[in-house]
Amino acid sequence: WTYGENPKVLKALIDYIVTECEIDHDKIIITGHSLGSIGTWYMLSQYGDYFSAAVPVSCGCDEFLNYDNIAQVPINAFVGDVGTYERNYANGMQRIIGFVTEAGGTGTLTILPGLTHTDTITQVYDQVVFEWMLSQ
Repeated sequence: WTYGENPKVLKALIDYIVTECEIDHDKIIITGHSLGSIGTWYMLSQYGDYFSAAVPVSCGCDEFLNYDNIAQVPINAFVGDVGTYERNYANGMQRIIGFVTEAGGTGTLTILPGLTHTDTITQVYDQVVFEWMLSQ
């Protein structure tokens, strides 16, 4: 993921699907795991006001992000605590949530004890998270 063409292409695809499927523009939620989480942060950075909620899982990247845009979106982030990568991701996501809060946004980070990077994808998306997303 970069600031290059990836966000523009994904945004165009989302716009197409929203139009063709008559999706409510006020209920567009973005989520992703690992590299998809990086993509989530970049999409929020460029198109924050487009999304009603975000659930990034197990990856952080805080360079070159527009936190004023990200702060427009409620964020419910998750990361595990097992393994070097996951601990580094937790630190990165904590920094991002801190920057979002400083910019006036709301975000939470849940650190999932005992979960590796791979485990988080199977444990995060449960009824509680889906209910939170739909309530935004």
